[in-house]
Amino acid sequence: QYLVVWPQCVAKVNGPFFQEEFDLRAARLAGNGSMLGSPFTLSDWNQDQVRPRVAYDGDDNQYLVVWESHTFIAADTDIYARRVGADGSIVGEPIPVAASGAQQRLYPDVAYKPGFDEYAVIWEAGFAFNQHAVRKRHILPDGTYWNGAATVAYANGLAGFYLNIAG
Repeated sequence: QYLVVWPQCVAKVNGPFFQEEFDLRAARLAGNGSMLGSPFTLSDWNQDQVRPRVAYDGDDNQYLVVWESHTFIAADTDIYARRVGADGSIVGEPIPVAASGAQQRLYPDVAYKPGFDEYAVIWEAGFAFNQHAVRKRHILPDGTYWNGAATVAYANGLAGFYLNIAG
């Protein structure tokens, strides 16, 4: 089976304002492409939830979805994750992968490493206009971290890395 995740534009009322935002939706597909159950919402927080990426943990029969979460502060984007069981159930609360302080965190990706029983999440971190880094954090199948976030590489100049990682 497969887990498909996408940002879906939704009209919302926020105080006196009417605005369109992107929520994160998901659906399970069978190997033949037929739908398993109904689409469901992974995140419907205020502001946009975009650029989802998915990894599958065959050892624990679950997925980890990572995404960018935009806030009301233009210079602050965070990276969150959420576990989804192979049956489509949402497991636990959203995991703040990189979400402290005003900073741009963009273009997340995730991979599962069999045998090590862990996910690796990477993202682009923007410290200033022309100072960027590739950061990573390891997440265990229960949603906890086994270490802090670490820098993989620095890049000066304009960025927009569109990162990829494989297990």
